[in-house]
Amino acid sequence: MQKGGIIMNNYLKRTLAIVLGLVLCISNTLVGLANGVDDITVSTNDVSVENVSENALTPLETGEKEDLDGDTSIYGNSSYASAYAINVNQAYTGRISQDDFLHDKEDYYVFSIPADGYIQIEFSHEIYESDNNGYEINLERNDSDHTVIENFLSGNGYTQSAASGQIGLPAGTYYLHIADYSYEVCDKNYTVKVNYVASSVWETEDNNSWLSADPIALNMKYYGSILYQEYSYEAEDYFAFSLPRNGYIQIEFSHPLYESNEKDYEITVYKNDANHTIIERFMSSDGYTASISSGKIGLPAGSYYLSVNGDYRTWQQTYSFTVRYTASNTWETEQNDSWLSADPIQVNTLYYGTILNYEQTYNAEDYFKFSIPYTTCISVYFQQQKYNSSNAGYEISICDSSHEILGRMDSPNGYKEDITGLDMILPAGEYYLLVNGDYNVRSLPYAICINMQIQTPVGTIVNIGGMQYKVTENGGFAGRVTCMKPLNKNKTAYTIPRYVTISGMLYFINGINKNAFKNCKKMKKITINGSVEKIGSQAFYGCKNLKQIVIKSSFIKSVGKNALKGINKKAVIKVPKSKLKSYQKKFKKKGQKSSVKIKKL
Repeated sequence: MQKGGIIMNNYLKRTLAIVLGLVLCISNTLVGLANGVDDITVSTNDVSVENVSENALTPLETGEKEDLDGDTSIYGNSSYASAYAINVNQAYTGRISQDDFLHDKEDYYVFSIPADGYIQIEFSHEIYESDNNGYEINLERNDSDHTVIENFLSGNGYTQSAASGQIGLPAGTYYLHIADYSYEVCDKNYTVKVNYVASSVWETEDNNSWLSADPIALNMKYYGSILYQEYSYEAEDYFAFSLPRNGYIQIEFSHPLYESNEKDYEITVYKNDANHTIIERFMSSDGYTASISSGKIGLPAGSYYLSVNGDYRTWQQTYSFTVRYTASNTWETEQNDSWLSADPIQVNTLYYGTILNYEQTYNAEDYFKFSIPYTTCISVYFQQQKYNSSNAGYEISICDSSHEILGRMDSPNGYKEDITGLDMILPAGEYYLLVNGDYNVRSLPYAICINMQIQTPVGTIVNIGGMQYKVTENGGFAGRVTCMKPLNKNKTAYTIPRYVTISGMLYFINGINKNAFKNCKKMKKITINGSVEKIGSQAFYGCKNLKQIVIKSSFIKSVGKNALKGINKKAVIKVPKSKLKSYQKKFKKKGQKSSVKIKKL
């Protein structure tokens, strides 16, 4: 007889067992007659079954035992055709008799479950003085091959009870097949019970292949177990799910504690493609850590598989998992690990990603591509989750359409969170952004943004800092604006800055428009900072209280007619030392009194 679920009727072994069994049974019979011992009826305590379904929280009922070992039925259930029909959640007593040595020494039972759920088989037997396993219990399908779903052994003669793990099953009919595993159980009573709980959140066996994968819903907790019958060193349960939109998932996984430092569960996410391409894989921590989560995995809308792989330490143990899902248009979509699969992104938008655990090379990369509509200045903002290392975990690169690197920077070390860099002027075109991460940052989320200076159309009027400006020119690094007028003409002092920022782009102030400050009669002082090239006609006309003009710009090329007409006769114009003589000529005869002085700063 072969262990592990396959029952063999070896002729030589059976012959020997018959001889030994007859001797033993005759001896026991004589002793029993001498001592007047009655037949023994074995009772069993109910094995607790964990109710995990929200729809099945009613405690299991204990049914009455039914005697199946009477003289007229001793051979009655020795085949599939004559299997005895039993009810779930009810205990039954049977016996493999001495006379069964002339037959197959097997009992068959048949039962049905009305809805998907899980069962647990309780088995107990009389004590016999042997270290050998006495019975083999098989759960089988109602198919042409009577496919074994699960099998287990009863334990030795001193261990009176055993139980299967919790076995998820679809609604249907099943067989329970009990065979002797040792001749010592001859004429011994056993008791068997199939506990059943309806549940829509348990795996249904056999879901051990792509084709038989269980469909699951997102954001719902599911349960399962790796069965003995899946007796390869590693066995798997498969599940299928779909995402309605782009977004990210995070897998929460938990298992019972067991005394081992080994990572015995392996959880894998696959694409639903011809190759079942692996997207992500992670391991359970160890037997002393009950739960673990994957990183956030960005995925496009579509269909996927999840498998739970467990080795022998996990057999018959109940695990649980949830596929958490969040819709998002700003998460990378795996697998964007090449030029061809680069994620398209928009400038000036924050995106998120994760260097996955399955990307097992020392360095793994996420690829993005973006477009620049015109020559402009860009920079890269990068944010990371802190990790315990003084090393930079990420390397960020900008590449052109030919995959040539234009610039590269490292992230901060593991104790810092963000950085801005890679400032450069780029002409119109398509570019790539690469995020490379080492082993320190596996499964940690990051955020990244291409900051691009947005050009404002020429002629646009904007109000900034109490002044009105007009866009006159756009450029790669910066544009140009003209100061049109103050928004409040009753102030006593004004300052014209060197530049203003519009939509994230720098605009230098290169001119003061004609009539800009005309009749600002309360103004006493104005400061003109370093980028002004032109002062328009009548710019300060009629500013009778204007006594001080401070010009810090060294770029003034022209001053318009009557620009200074009507300012205070005692006014002083201060200019850069290097421009004193030049500016004296430019301001001459612009309407000011001869008493107005032009001095160096």
